[in-house]
Amino acid sequence: MELSPDSDSVGSSNGGRRQEIFTRLGAITRFLTWSYLLALVGAWLLLRLAGDSLWPATRLLYGPRWFLAAPLLLLWPCAFFVRPRPLVPLVASSLLAVGLLQGLYVPFARLAVPNEVALRLLTLNMNGGWFDAAPLGAESIRDSGADLVVHVFTIHPANGQESL
Repeated sequence: MELSPDSDSVGSSNGGRRQEIFTRLGAITRFLTWSYLLALVGAWLLLRLAGDSLWPATRLLYGPRWFLAAPLLLLWPCAFFVRPRPLVPLVASSLLAVGLLQGLYVPFARLAVPNEVALRLLTLNMNGGWFDAAPLGAESIRDSGADLVVHVFTIHPANGQESL
């Protein structure tokens, strides 16, 4: 590279190099965000369509799913600082990962109607009559705030006795 005193070639080449790096990082970020979105859609379809049929879907269905959201920790800063354009697929990926795949449920109906009537139910499984309710006591049942207390009785096939 030839330097001349009247040209600022060092500054312009440094700025051009920086622009080239940001352009490449932006392209990589865009590619990764769209690829991640497609992978999440594929994982969601695998869960919904294959469920218990295929072993990868079964592992995904019953195993931990937090690892599906882990790439968001890297992609959000890259998209925010390097190139803000991939924020649209990244927001969609975040909603898909946290909402559909992780099972986030926000009870909007309950938030909209705060004065709804609630019924508290307390069940006591008597274990075939071998349950001793005395240590539980009426006071602790009263303190539970239950509206309805149900004692569940069973018949043991071994001795044919009905539980009381």
